[in-house]
Amino acid sequence: MEKAYPNWQYAFAGVMWAVMSAALYLLHYKVYGGLLLRDDKQLLWMLILLPPVLAVTIGMREQNELHTPRSRGSLAARLYTLLCIVIAVCGIWVLVTEPYRVLVWAWAVMALYASLLSLPRWRGWRNGPIALGLLFGLVLATVGVFLLVIRPVTVGQAEAMLSQRGYTARRRFPVDKHVISSEGYLSTGEHISYDLSGKTDPLGFYGFLAHRDGARWCVAVSVAQGSVEIEQRQDETVPAV
Repeated sequence: MEKAYPNWQYAFAGVMWAVMSAALYLLHYKVYGGLLLRDDKQLLWMLILLPPVLAVTIGMREQNELHTPRSRGSLAARLYTLLCIVIAVCGIWVLVTEPYRVLVWAWAVMALYASLLSLPRWRGWRNGPIALGLLFGLVLATVGVFLLVIRPVTVGQAEAMLSQRGYTARRRFPVDKHVISSEGYLSTGEHISYDLSGKTDPLGFYGFLAHRDGARWCVAVSVAQGSVEIEQRQDETVPAV
């Protein structure tokens, strides 16, 4: 006989997944201009693949415990717990060496959460839909802690910094943090040129083409450090032939 859960538990898990997905989307694309996560594939992995994978995993564990109640002390159960602990330890190690990778924070916390649920004393929390819903909330809370600890600069804060420096007509353009210097044209046909030699930021840079003192300027603001890294006057740059 299969174990049935009340509909409200499935609704709770679905609502928590929707809240997590919406919050991550807004934070990544709207608040931090696509720079919170390393790339869009990671966000897609978390939003689309994580829920069904976890649902199947927890469902299989529930069914296994239903038919084999004594399997908690089996070799497979112990290996599962060991695997979760290893993943969590690896995640914490990467977290220490690369603290600006927010998804490493999330995966380390998820592994610790899964390893705790595998312990007998936490059996009361090992409810399929409820466990998933709490996990989605835990991921969102982890991202919140990351933002409080690292305190990256938002797009709005970067624009406010430029406004205080007297820049107007600010227009954002993408900056590849792996490219030291670049010269080219925006989609509007405007020429830009910037040089980030000696400038590094683990999260990247906000690039702005703005006006000040009757001239056009290329300005780059570091996301993690929260400082204006370059201010290059574009009128002094001759387009490459």
